[in-house]
Amino acid sequence: MAYSTEAVRMIQAFAVDTLELNRLELEVFSHNPRAFRSYMKAGFQYEGSKRQALYLNGTYSDVIIMGILREEYNHMMNRDAPA
Repeated sequence: MAYSTEAVRMIQAFAVDTLELNRLELEVFSHNPRAFRSYMKAGFQYEGSKRQALYLNGTYSDVIIMGILREEYNHMMNRDAPA
């Protein structure tokens, strides 16, 4: 597993297990496809984008919004609650 994906999963575990959050949300810029792929591998889902919301070095980039719910995280980690 890549270091970036591992780091994201550690943060997810802390947010879900220690802070007991139900939802995690992040924003990533469209000019950073490696970060986008890393978040996808960590279970985040694409939720939408703000088109051309960032102007940097003469170029516009979209801001991509991603999120994951506690139940999705638990399912991904094979920690589904018994029925």
